[in-house]
Amino acid sequence: MQLIFNSIEIGKTLSQLIKKYKKYYILTAWASGNNSVFDLLLKNQSNIEQMIVGTQFYQTNPNFMEHFINSNKVKFMIDTQKGVYHPKVYLFENSENDWECLIGSANFTKSALSFNNEIMINFNQNDSNSKQILLDLKEQINNYWKISKSIDNDYFNRYKNLFQKYKPILNKIDNKFTDKKSEKSILNSKILTLNWEEYFNEIQKDTFHSFDERLNLLETANHYFNTYCSFEEMNDEKRKEIAGIKKFNPDKSKEKFDWAWFGSMAGAGYFKQNINQNNKYISKALDYIPLNDKVSYQNYLDFIDNFKKAFLSGGDGVATATRLLSMKRPDVFICLDNQNKKNLCKDFGIKQSLNYEEYWTEIIARIQDSIWWQSEKPKNEIELKAWNGRVAMLDVIFYEEKNV
Repeated sequence: MQLIFNSIEIGKTLSQLIKKYKKYYILTAWASGNNSVFDLLLKNQSNIEQMIVGTQFYQTNPNFMEHFINSNKVKFMIDTQKGVYHPKVYLFENSENDWECLIGSANFTKSALSFNNEIMINFNQNDSNSKQILLDLKEQINNYWKISKSIDNDYFNRYKNLFQKYKPILNKIDNKFTDKKSEKSILNSKILTLNWEEYFNEIQKDTFHSFDERLNLLETANHYFNTYCSFEEMNDEKRKEIAGIKKFNPDKSKEKFDWAWFGSMAGAGYFKQNINQNNKYISKALDYIPLNDKVSYQNYLDFIDNFKKAFLSGGDGVATATRLLSMKRPDVFICLDNQNKKNLCKDFGIKQSLNYEEYWTEIIARIQDSIWWQSEKPKNEIELKAWNGRVAMLDVIFYEEKNV
């Protein structure tokens, strides 16, 4: 008898048992494919005597199920009248006097056999009371077998559709927004765990005393987008303001605020050139972002596709793209630049080097799962202004002045 604590060792042990024995009896609450243990099982699937896999909460991956449609060896627990089907039993046998079993916490999933915290006990025919244990195990496996079902293509397709529907929700519950592993739990984030009242108080603690100025800037930007049908219809001055490339001279200017707040792009040469030349693709890109309706991931991807067309020789980047986005929809986007990236990524527990897709999946998806982002519109006028720009206003919290 042996205890196994390491998930990788559990996977290695299962692989060894699959190779060693001729008959497999497996009970698992959930299963997934795309891992080495699964590949080995698939290669030796003729040795499966009985395998019963749960489907509750849509945790079993269709990439496992698709290999066992209409199978008489692998069945699924579809209709459980009481409680959750949750066993994890891996019984391997050559004969009644030659067998081994793993029982514990690990499901037959990539996560459980790669990086989860799991414990399994490995025992065999030489352990105490082994004959009775083997009989009891097979009896219980048969009991589950009687109430489990084979799946057909129709059931598989319906399950797959529901799996895709609920996967984003399940990922959020598990604090999993992408396949990349966050350095820390969302509970350790100072910002993502705040409610609206707490968040509103945080963004007012501005060491540069720019709170009111920032709100007025966002309100003015919103007025521009509501006044003009497209970005290219704005005059040169307004386009430069939105793009964050207009130089501000506090001694001479009569402006009420510095348009460099939320990310100065004055040093982005190719970007400045495109703004000055009123590049049509930048305007077209912004057209994909609705001014009032929900902004979808596809809207964002369409924006990026067109934005990059303005930079065929290079020179585009997350900072310049998100500057424009944060001006049109400050309730959805933050300009991610060198002034705020370090502190934001540290709080979120993510790496600093992010591409366009990762900006959404690593940052925006997390923000949209926060309490303060999902809060209802406040009635107070100042709070409402801040709420309308609540994502862009993260810059107040994470901004760090750097000498250029």
